Amino acid sequence: EVLKKAEAVCRIIFDREGYPHDRHPGTELPVGTGTGFFIAPDLLMTNHHVLPTPEASSGAKAKFYLKKSRKKILRLDPGEFFYTSPRTKE
Repeated sequence: EVLKKAEAVCRIIFDREGYPHDRHPGTELPVGTGTGFFIAPDLLMTNHHVLPTPEASSGAKAKFYLKKSRKKILRLDPGEFFYTSPRTKE
């Protein structure tokens, strides 16, 4: 049961250079990545600071690690659905 739930968790990765995060000097590794998880079969949730805008989402993919070294990478589609709620200063 725990392993099945773990398959719903992903790493958010970015493939557009310089957006939404800069790259480590001399590498293709993004500075800062995030995680997300499925809350429905086709709906992913993450924090606002990971994907603050639809533009940031359009340059991102969700990488899932499945059973025994299998991976599944999904391109995010903010045109289908995108909602954010930034923290406001009180």
